[in-house]
Order: sequence, then C-alpha cells, then structure tokens
Amino acid sequence: MDKYQTGNGTQQVKLAVDITTTGMAATRAFTLTDTTTTSVAASSDATGDIRQTTIGTAASIQGSTLSITTKIHITGKDINARQAEFNGLKALYVLDNGQQGHAEYSFDFKNDIYGDYTDVELYKNISLY
Repeated sequence: MDKYQTGNGTQQVKLAVDITTTGMAATRAFTLTDTTTTSVAASSDATGDIRQTTIGTAASIQGSTLSITTKIHITGKDINARQAEFNGLKALYVLDNGQQGHAEYSFDFKNDIYGDYTDVELYKNISLY
C-alpha cells in the first residue's frame, strides 16, 4: 500500500482524481479507520474525475486509510474493442497540501467484474500518516 505523510497540523489535505476512459465512470473516496468509514469525495459526472477537493485536516485524517474506488462501464458489442479499452485504463490520484506536499499515484488493482470487459472497478488505497 502506498503512503502519504499528512502531518498533524490544521492544513487542509486535498485530493484530485483523473480517470482516463471512454466508458462511463463514477468514483468515490473514503477515509477508513478501525471504527469509522467517512465519505470524503465523489465524482460529479460520468468521467469519474474528482476535481481537487479537501478531504480533511491533516490531523483529522492522520492514521486512516484513503480508499478510492472507481466503477467504469465500457460500452460496445465488440469484446476485442472493450478489452483494448480495459487494457488502456489509466487513473491518476493526487494528494496535496499535507506535510509530504504533492504526491501522485496510480491504481493498485483493476477488476473485470463479469469477465467480458463491460463493468470494471479500479481500486486505490493510501495509508495516511
């Protein structure tokens, strides 16, 4: 799992997500601790992108895991074209304003849910410390 140093101050840590796909996408981000799950950001259109948004103060999210999931629906009748789109999927996750400053990550794992390249999920987890 990737890590990001938030620090323990009052500065607002920011997240941005850029999904590259021709499919329809939706992204949600949560902070997870042993006892709570808190939604901190979501995409607002079918791109799956999250414009830069505050996810909490450094001190309030320190010690949690930032978990980001994107669901993508790839359309078209040609399975080879859908597979090519699946293989070309990209995601850029950007954290800013923590003690570590600017950091960029790619997805950890992608899952072809039904085995036919129509519905796909991308996963990213980042330990915040």
